[in-house]
Amino acid sequence: YYTALKAVESKAFSAEKMQTARLATEGKCLTNDQIRGIAGTFSFEDQTLEFVLYAYDLASEKSTYYTLEDVFKFMSS
Repeated sequence: YYTALKAVESKAFSAEKMQTARLATEGKCLTNDQIRGIAGTFSFEDQTLEFVLYAYDLASEKSTYYTLEDVFKFMSS
């Protein structure tokens, strides 16, 4: 996880961050905290939402996935 997080954080552009996040997490099983950590690296709300939606299938804690709402700055997201 930490290797993936550092790889995502090292990217300057949001499109690169998203591509790296998807590649680094593909086929993995992630906790909500791990998803929260990676989602928190995105500067734009729409990309945070895109990653959180993508990561749902990878989540090991689907019953508490709603707790990820705190990664969003705007309630409308």
